[in-house]
Amino acid sequence: MSKRRITLVAVTCLLVGIFAGVGGAQILQYKIANSGLATVKDSETIQFHFTLDDAAGTPPAVVSMQLLNETGAVMASKVVTLNPGQSSTLESTSKGLRRAHADVIDSVPQITTRRTGIGSVEIHNSLTTETRFVCSFDAGGVGGGRN
Repeated sequence: MSKRRITLVAVTCLLVGIFAGVGGAQILQYKIANSGLATVKDSETIQFHFTLDDAAGTPPAVVSMQLLNETGAVMASKVVTLNPGQSSTLESTSKGLRRAHADVIDSVPQITTRRTGIGSVEIHNSLTTETRFVCSFDAGGVGGGRN
């Protein structure tokens, strides 16, 4: 094989390797959502509902859902993969101050400008059957709800 042909094969292999590496690389984007702080009492259950909102047919996202106490310690958590339009619920019966937190992790560059997470937090009392809603679920991470 000629020196020129060997150089051509080497350059071709190098380019194929570069493009394969770039194509296989994953770009992570994070979006964070927080709720306001609320008190969970005896006989109460806190439920954190989270929905991935985006156009149908776009890729799923991994969502880490957590219920945190007033110091930021994790009291309950789960990691789910949600397709656009799908929801998940995290609940806990442990009493104390709680807030909800979600990390939406996309493994591709900006999917659509529409993609966002929508969350709500409810506290159900099993004795009175009353439901309280926690205010200020805010994708910017600024809480402020009170209950």
